[in-house]
Amino acid sequence: MRFRRQSPVGARDVLGHRQAKELRQDAVDELSHEIVRRLVARGRRGLTVAGVSDGVGASSTAMALAWALARRQVATLIIDTDLQRPTTNAPPAAHHDRPGLAEVLRGEIGLIDALDVGDGSGPTVLRAGSPRGESEARIFSKGLSEILEHGLRRFQMTIVDSPPANRSTVSFHVARTTGYSLLVARRNVSFAQDLSLFADQMRQVGAEVVGSVLTG
Repeated sequence: MRFRRQSPVGARDVLGHRQAKELRQDAVDELSHEIVRRLVARGRRGLTVAGVSDGVGASSTAMALAWALARRQVATLIIDTDLQRPTTNAPPAAHHDRPGLAEVLRGEIGLIDALDVGDGSGPTVLRAGSPRGESEARIFSKGLSEILEHGLRRFQMTIVDSPPANRSTVSFHVARTTGYSLLVARRNVSFAQDLSLFADQMRQVGAEVVGSVLTG
């Protein structure tokens, strides 16, 4: 479980670990160190985290990375943009009825009121909230762009937990704004050509691929 210089996408960075939902702390810390060195220290403030497909551990990776950055005193915002299958609605000790991105996009609540700052020791979280049938379409509205721009201005790092590439184009949409992407695949499940294609598509929309995370 280490950050090493080989991957299915050629000379990309890969972080391997035993279980997608139980990331080893030393590996997460090493990944956060790389993100600080390669992005935060250079004034790069946005990162889209997306999986090749469902179940590869992208959301777990995004949340673990957000917490690791917060421990490094990096002011971090994490946004769950998967309005079809939200994941950050129920982290440990979450307020399950707390409004989130869906409510902000529908104009039912202001962004500041939807942000969960916790006790200040971890990242600020904008959960998916309570999506409705039309919420996915609202992702592509001006409202999300304004939310992302707020995060990029106010936080040292804004991590966007986006839906997998095989189910949605949201990751490409948000990556245009964040400018950088971290791709997640699962060992013995994801295909190398799918990860390679995903990386190529990210570059085509103008998002630099800073690395890939191999789980499983």
